[in-house]
Order: sequence, then C-alpha cells, then structure tokens
Amino acid sequence: MSYNNSGGGYRGSDDRRNGGGGGYGSDRRSDRDGGSDRRSSYGGDRRSDYGGGGGGGGDRRYDDRRNDRYGGGGNENRDDRDRRSGGGSGGGGGGYGRGGGGGYDRGRPYDNRGDFRGGRGRGDFRGGRGGGGGGGGGGREFTEVDIRDVQQISTVNPEQLPPQIPVTKESQIQMNAFALVLSKATPVYVYDFTIFGVRRPRHSANPANEPPPKKIEITRHSNNDAARNIKFDCLEEIFENLKTLNPTVFKADNENTLYVYDRSKLFYCSENLLGDNERKIFKHQVSDLKISDTGYIRKFESIEIEMQRTGFINPRTLATEKDKDIRTQIQQYIDLLTSQSSMKSRAFFQFGPKMFRKDSNLSIRDEIRFVLKDGIQKNTRIVANEAGNQYELLVQIDSKKSAFHASVPVLDYLSPDLRHDDLRNSRLLTNKLKNICVETTHLPYVKKFIVSGVTKESAKDICFKVDGVEMDVPEYYYRKYGRRLRYPELPCLMETTNKLGAAFPMEVLKISDGQRVPLGQIQKVPRLNENIIRACQQLPVPLAEAIIRECENLEFNNSNEFLQKAGIRFKRSGHFFEATAKEMIKPSIVYAEKQLNLVGSAWRNDENRFLEPATIEKLAIIGYPSRDAESFGDTILSAARRFGLKIVRHEFIPLRNDNREEVKRICEDLKADGFTYLFFISDSKEVHSCIKFAEIDLKIPTEQIKGKSTRGGDTLKNILMKVNMKAGGRNQTITTNPSLAMNIGGYDFLGSLLDITLVIGIEMSIPTGGNRLETDIQQMEPTCVGYAATVDKKGNVLSGGYFYQTGKNTIVDGQKLGGRVIDSMKTFHLKNQTYPKNIILYRSGASEGQFSAIKEQESELMKQTVHKYCNELRIPPPNFVVIAIQKKTNHRLFQSAEKLSQLSGAKAAQQNIAPGTVVVGRGTNPDLKEFIMVAQKALLGTAKPIVGTVIYEYPKDYANTEHLSNLSHALCYMHEVSTGAISVPAPLRSAEQLAQRGKNNWVHHKNRYGDTASTSSFGSQRLTDDQKEDILRRFAEHCDDLSELLKTSMDTRKFWA
Repeated sequence: MSYNNSGGGYRGSDDRRNGGGGGYGSDRRSDRDGGSDRRSSYGGDRRSDYGGGGGGGGDRRYDDRRNDRYGGGGNENRDDRDRRSGGGSGGGGGGYGRGGGGGYDRGRPYDNRGDFRGGRGRGDFRGGRGGGGGGGGGGREFTEVDIRDVQQISTVNPEQLPPQIPVTKESQIQMNAFALVLSKATPVYVYDFTIFGVRRPRHSANPANEPPPKKIEITRHSNNDAARNIKFDCLEEIFENLKTLNPTVFKADNENTLYVYDRSKLFYCSENLLGDNERKIFKHQVSDLKISDTGYIRKFESIEIEMQRTGFINPRTLATEKDKDIRTQIQQYIDLLTSQSSMKSRAFFQFGPKMFRKDSNLSIRDEIRFVLKDGIQKNTRIVANEAGNQYELLVQIDSKKSAFHASVPVLDYLSPDLRHDDLRNSRLLTNKLKNICVETTHLPYVKKFIVSGVTKESAKDICFKVDGVEMDVPEYYYRKYGRRLRYPELPCLMETTNKLGAAFPMEVLKISDGQRVPLGQIQKVPRLNENIIRACQQLPVPLAEAIIRECENLEFNNSNEFLQKAGIRFKRSGHFFEATAKEMIKPSIVYAEKQLNLVGSAWRNDENRFLEPATIEKLAIIGYPSRDAESFGDTILSAARRFGLKIVRHEFIPLRNDNREEVKRICEDLKADGFTYLFFISDSKEVHSCIKFAEIDLKIPTEQIKGKSTRGGDTLKNILMKVNMKAGGRNQTITTNPSLAMNIGGYDFLGSLLDITLVIGIEMSIPTGGNRLETDIQQMEPTCVGYAATVDKKGNVLSGGYFYQTGKNTIVDGQKLGGRVIDSMKTFHLKNQTYPKNIILYRSGASEGQFSAIKEQESELMKQTVHKYCNELRIPPPNFVVIAIQKKTNHRLFQSAEKLSQLSGAKAAQQNIAPGTVVVGRGTNPDLKEFIMVAQKALLGTAKPIVGTVIYEYPKDYANTEHLSNLSHALCYMHEVSTGAISVPAPLRSAEQLAQRGKNNWVHHKNRYGDTASTSSFGSQRLTDDQKEDILRRFAEHCDDLSELLKTSMDTRKFWA
C-alpha cells in the first residue's frame, strides 16, 4: 500500500485539513470533522486527504487550541467582539455584521456588487486601509446576512440556466505531468512472450514408464511482494540471456534496435523478428544462463520460451487516431517504454505503476520493524491538445512513500510484540509471520522462502536422520555449520507444510526486503499510523521539486536511451504540463436566522441556530461515573440551547462494564424506559460496535464519544452537530451565492437543480482478505454497498442504508441498486409530493478500466428497473447521470511555476491552489465528460483532487459538465458535521460511512452468532465447477438474507452521522 508523499495515499484525515499532503490517511477523523467514527478503505478503503501544512496566525483555522482561527492574517488574540464585528477602526475590516466591512446592504440584494473580494473604502470585509475597510482588520471568508434581508431568487427549469457558469477567476495551473512528442516515433512490433520452467525428470526403475518433465509457466505474477520482485529481476535477466544466446534472431548486432519488455508476457521490438503467425520456441539449460539470483529457477533443469508476433504499433498516428482501442495500445506501449530505465537499473521494487527505491530506508519514529521507502507512481494519460482537435500523451508522475517491513532479524522483528515466552507459542508466531518472506543468514548463498507455518515442536525436539545418524536441529547446525543455537527451545519456521519441506530456526533468518506493510497491520500498532502520516507530509513547493528531481534520477528526460531509440521526446523536459483552471464560486450557507455568503471554503458557527433544530424527549448519557461524565448532561444542555436543539429531559446512567452483553442489556432497558437518544461516553471500540448494532432492532439513535471529548470547546459544537442530525434535525442547507445569482439573471442555480433532482452516493466496502470458498457460507465475508441520498431541494443527505452482495464483486447488482433508487424516489416524493425528474448518482470505487462494465452491467440495469417501476405507476421516468468519482488518483494540481517559485516557506494554504478549483476540458479525458476538482482547503500538505467522470447518461448527451462540476462542488459543503468543505460530495461521504457501518454490523453479527471454530475451508482442495456454482449460489442467497436481517432504518434522519 502506498503512502502518498504529498497527500492521500491511503485515505483518512479531516477533510477540512484535507490536502493529501503525503498521508496514506488513516480515516481516523477528528471530532472536528464528524466525530471519531473510523472507516476502512485502504485501497480500499481508508479515505484520506491528508494534506497540506498548517498555517500560523489567522490561517490556522482548525486547531482547537488556538484563540483566533478565522482571522485572515490579523492578530491571534482579538476578543469575541473583534472577531464578530470586524477589526480596526473603520467599523469591521474583518467583520460580517451589518455595520462592518462586507456587511449586507439592504439596498443592494447582491452584496457588495456581487464582489466579495472587497477593496478599500467600500466596506470590504477583507480589511484594507481607511473607509469601511477598517485599519487592516483580520480578513474573513464569509459575510453574514440576516435571513429576513435575503432577497428571494427564483428557481427555473435547468434548461434555462446558462450552459457556462460564472466563476471567481480563471488561472493557469500546472499538473504533475509531462507532454511527449510522438511525431517522429519509431513503429514497433508486438510479441507474445511466455517463459516456462521445465522440472528435472523423475527417474524410475522402468525408464519407459517415466512421466514427461513437468513444464510450469513462470511469467505469472506472485501475490507476495518479495517473491514478485525476485521474479521480475529473474525474468529480466532471462530475457537479456535470450538476446545474448540468440543474437541473430534478435538482431542484437544492431545497436539501435529497441527492446521493450514488461518482465512478464509482453515484448515490443523495433525490428520484425518473426513472420506472420510464426511461433518460435527457445530452449536453454539453466546452467547456460547467467543469473545473479538462481533461487527462483533452481528447481528447473531448463527454460523454455515461446514467442509469437501479435501486432504492430505506430505511435505517430496517436494525434489523429479515431479508434480508441488503437490509442489505448499506443498508450500501454509508451507507459512501458518510460519504465525501461528503472527496470533495467534493478534499483527499484515495482508494484504496478508504483516503484520504490531499494536503498531507501527512512526510519519511522519509535519503530524498528518498519521503514519508509521513497518512490513514485507513474502512469500515462491521453488528453486533447491545446487546439482541441487532436490527441497528445502525458506521462504523469507523483511522489510516494510506502511503509515496508524492515530487513531485520526475525527475532528482532517479533520482540516489540512478543515476550520470550510468547515466542514458543506457534499460533501467535503464525499470525505474525505467515506469508512473510524471510531469508537465511547462515548459508553460503541466500535462500528466500515464504513462511507457510510454524513447527509445534521446539528446535531441540525436532529429530531426523543424517547419513543414518539421528540428531536434533541444534546438533545438526553445530556439525554442519559450526554454529551453536542460542535459542534451541524456540520453534522453527517452515518453508512448506509438507513433510519434505525444510524448517529453519528463527535465529538464522531475517525479514526479506521489499515487502509492503498491509493497512490492517499498521492499524494494530499504536501511533504507527500517525507517525507515518507525519513522515509523509509534503507541501506543494517541495513536492513539485521532488517530482522534478525524481524525473531526472529516473531519466524521464530527453537523454533517456530508450526514448531516443523510440524516436520520442518530452515537449518541455523538466517542465510540468499547463492547463486552465477555474475557481468556482462558493455556495451560501443557510441557518435558521442567518445566511453566510462564502468566499473561502470554511466558516465559523458559534451561535447560529440550526436550520431545523431537533427535539430529544429523553436523553440518556451512559458512562463510567466521573465528574466530567456526570456533569456532561448539563454542559450539552446549555450548549444545545444556543443552537436551538431542544433536550426535554436527560439522565446520567452509570456504566458498570463495557462487555457486549452488558451494553446490549442497557440499550434494551433504556429503550423500554422511554429514552429516545442514547449517548455513551467510553473509549471502548466494543461499545461502539455494540450500540451501532443495537440500532437495528431498537431503532433509536446512539452516539459515542471518548472521555476527553467531554471537556467542551469546539469539540462540543461538533458533537451537537451530530446529535441534531441523528435526532432528525438539519444543521444547515446551501443556496446559490448572491454573487453568482446576480451574474445568471437572478436565478437560483442550486435550487433549480436540486428542486427536481435526486442525488445519490454509492460506495462499496470490499473484503480485503482472500475470502476463500467455505463449507459454511456464513463465514464468507460479503461486499457491503452503502447508499445515501438527498430528499429535497435543500440538499441535506437524510436517506440511506446498505445491502450485501457476494464478496470481491466490484460491480454493484443493478437490480438491487435499482430497488434502492426506487426507495429513495419514494422518500423524495413523500417530502415534495412529486417524483424527481433527474437522478444524479455518484459512484465511488471505480477505476477507469471498470467504466464500461459499470455502464453496461450496473447503470443500464438500474435504469431499466427504475423505468419499469415508473411505467407501472404511469409517471414520467427520470433522466439519469452516473458520475464515477475517483479519490485515489495520481493527479496533483499546482499553481503556476512563477507563483510557486515565490512561495517557498509559505504556509500550506498559500502554496496550494484555491479551494473550489476545477479543471474541465484540456487535461481531462477527451473521450468522456470529466472534471478534476479540489473542493477542500489543504492545511497539511498538497491538495489531492478527485476526478469526476460521467460514465452513463440517459438520454444521451444529457449531462452538462459545467453544471455537474458546480453542483458537486456545492455539495461538498453539505457534510453538516464540519463547517468547511470536504473532498467529496456529501452523499458520497455518507455512502462511505454506511458501507463501513454495514461491514461493522456484519462483523458484529458474525462474531456474536455465526463464528464457529470448527468451520473448515476447501482450501487447496480442487472444486468441481458444480461445487463452486453451488457455493456461490448459496452465498448470494445468504447475502440477500443478511441485507434483510441487518437492515437499519430510522426514517429520514442522518443516523449514521
């Protein structure tokens, strides 16, 4: 798994701080951004946008410890009056009151002539000198307007809205990519290239009955990281040997011949080596090959290579090529071509598009078991040229760091977790070491193997015969190697589980280099997650410099010998690709009595009443008796009044222990006693799992906070935001900013779209393990699909749920999805007395290679299911747009080179592009409607964009990319748990939460009811096709049962907040 050096490798973090500044993101969201719920998604599925660096002074807007978080460059210690009314003598340079700069003028419905950037002497809220600007008071990112003074703007049919939406500004930005020139590229031939290892023949008494030597394909990739890279290096050397041993066939005498090999089954050459349909077979003895590490092929007697010409590619045609398949073939070839230098150097561990330096071992604080390795992620992209009438190719590079197992002795690796006595426990050792590659330290050569098990006996209790003499392992090592074992009482690690496999004492083994650390293991180590994030954070200026530096180191320049032979060069070597970006106008935030017209991506709400405050008739606060816990009811009651949240009665209930049955009993008793909201104060994960599972049957909202969160401050406000939504209220809504409305004829852009549009988010939580076919299907982990939807024009996400389908299935069941869309349509109808005319569906977790399958197998079937329902009701069927949202992309957006050169040492907020920046057109996929967007403000690194791609629309060409990108941006302000934009539209964030909630509930259900120690697995048994089909059929039925059994619904409230 990769930890993005500048942002969001894995996922996680508070989206308001989201910059993806190198984190792999833990998804441990702060209380400021929605409490302490933890979700998965490493890859799957830990969402992070760990970003950009922190800012001091007034730009440090989210640190609860700082006094002034929202002054834009003013004094840190201004009092509340200054913060609310503006700083300085002119009446509010930083203020948003009616008398302050930027205040609302009742005579002008579109505040400050629609210009919220301000200026001097005009009541500008940013300050400035003199006049209404005050004496340089702290700048603010919004103006506040009394709701009575807001002029109503009209909603219209979306077709009446202008196709182009006005923006705050346009600017030239840089993308982390480099354009190539292909006009003089050399055509190449394509060859299928398969390598087999031929085992040594088995001799028998009767030579006539000897079986033929077994031939094994060795070009298939291994699952283990270390084994995969050992294989890559070995295949590269076999290929070089093949050219040397067959110079005539490969025309090796021509020094200009280009060879491009993927170290597997694909090979390109500038020479025509074979005739049409000709298949050539090469056979060589292993002893004839010069291989630096023969461990991988030691078991073979000979190597056999089959080669056949399969195609021809002319990269020069890319610019005008109309056939998408041919363009894709050219793109794949150049992607491989630009990796040849790094492959040939053998200085990198490679994992698909990611590569990490073998000699890079950056220490992690308080850790000896793991290290970080520097590297990059590289891919190629086809985009439209500047004129928009042809194609060009980009090489895209992003700097990465990833956590690897340190190459340390096995006993040192185990020591932080296990005491010496624990080292005798074979079960514990198996859990720690199984499937990890280790290597010997006592042999004249290095032997590497993947740990398949641990012996039950100690080394001194394992006996065997050597030359007819029985001895134990310590005696064997002393006689054979002159080495006395220091720990003969410890078990051995097994190379294989069969009796013929060798077993090695742990003290003669060390962890083999080149193995990435799985997310699950990282999360089990205290503070490791946070330490990795800190080590990976990188601001835009150093990140851009690091990418350029890595490009030079990897010869991504015009001196590259492979590019020279290929006739390809970089358009501007060492210079990023430039594109035009737009900064979209922020929406306005609406509370019960105030409207905040935003300029920046964050605001502060100290006292504005919630849009729709909820009423809690009877609140139970459950926790271990303490002064803070017992007084928390009064604290939350007092704070709730400020926001309009009404708590009629509350009572403290002591928690005696936090075991599963006790928590379940308390929940049931409190439900019977008429409590309508259960609030737990506990640090226990078990409590959280139990109360969320209890919601299924009890159908009352629950919440859990840690003990330290009872101390008030901004954390208390975030708690109240969650409480209000869980109790059925709405914290806020969004509306069109007056400055935008004024420029589109006074129309309500957002209202016009949301009034007739149902917006749905879809996310999947996919099993991360092997999920083998089990004899007991209840032990097989399903995929959980979370969905969440808006219910009316206000854009609040108040409807949602989840369902289950067979594991590892990355395509959502179209009929099931259609059923959930119909449920959401019914809720929309209940709220609005009309069905939606448009349905926009955000689909997360889809790679570009899956777009076609999602369109055909998922979206089309969903549309048919919905239209069938509409036909039965005799109502007009809705239009559909499905937008694939890619969060873990390789995109980075930088300010122009001129601006970036002046920002070295500046704060992250200054170095990053502005929140709300979007790229539409050049730089995006030319074959699809697409936008690249950064909605959030990056305070801890470099902002990580999302990519939205329209992969399905009905009717055809119905979607307007400008409208969709602006709506998507506005919905990033509707998370309602944070006063700032998050990185993805709110329906999608809710769907992610629900997918994780569904997975957690399944785990709780399995552990409570379905876990059986005697359950067996088919494992390596060979299953017939009928057996496999039967298991999968029963598993699909079981998933349907789970969807009904674990279904949770509490009307239209955000119970998952």
